[in-house]
Amino acid sequence: MNQKTSKLSIKLKLKSKFAPINPLKTRRWWNWIAYAFFSRRARACTSLKSPALMRIGSMSIEDMEGFAAVVNSDHPEEELFDRPRGLIKSRDATLKRGAPVRWKFTDEGEPNLEWDPIKFDYAIPFVRTFSDDGSSTWVDAIVPGLGRCKVQRDNLEFQTADGNVSR
Repeated sequence: MNQKTSKLSIKLKLKSKFAPINPLKTRRWWNWIAYAFFSRRARACTSLKSPALMRIGSMSIEDMEGFAAVVNSDHPEEELFDRPRGLIKSRDATLKRGAPVRWKFTDEGEPNLEWDPIKFDYAIPFVRTFSDDGSSTWVDAIVPGLGRCKVQRDNLEFQTADGNVSR
């Protein structure tokens, strides 16, 4: 998907022939679809005008409620990951080259410290912070290609409205 895509059709099959439907998994998928294609943030950042969801095999009431919550939220990242509202608004940043990224989480949604953080040999733009209390060393973020991660606040460079960089 990119900023030039204006029409998109997706055939949705969220169940397997071999396994029963997992309601937690389908809700998570529906929430991601809501975030990626229909959230206020998605609509502001894309030229997509005509998304079509076809042959929907299963969508429960809980799936619909989660979908609607993400679509209608002013803070869709926090809704998507069931995180508390931050004191600082969600914002975009560039993650510095070599910064550690905690990418593995426990079932309770906390970083799994048994897994080593990963590092990249290049800076990563378009990192979206959310649920930011303004003081923690590690910040919730959506890292392109990885999804939800924790990154260190000191390794983020934020673009200000006047084009300057802030930390």
